[in-house]
Amino acid sequence: MNKKKKDSLKDADSSDLIIPAARKIGSCMTRRNDIVWIDAASKQQAILERVREYPCFSYFPVCAQTVDAVLGVLSARDFLLSLQDAQWVGLKALVSKPVFIPETGARHYRGNR
Repeated sequence: MNKKKKDSLKDADSSDLIIPAARKIGSCMTRRNDIVWIDAASKQQAILERVREYPCFSYFPVCAQTVDAVLGVLSARDFLLSLQDAQWVGLKALVSKPVFIPETGARHYRGNR
């Protein structure tokens, strides 16, 4: 991924999101029990196993012991590319800021378009 595109993804905020007017935000949300996430305390090998277990996932929420404590988002691609480095930079360096859109706030985002 080129640096410009990577930076734009990391700097994304809720104003960059497109939500079709005819679709409710809840229709594109994942149920809590179905969320596949990575614990922030996970070691490199455990993260690799999780990424391999879910090859169709591009991004994983990174949480502090529970899915209710989201710290950021890990790009599977960035993680796999980081494994090629002589020394692994660590999970914290690879995590980007999450964008939160509460289901109750979806009307606000649609109204600003």
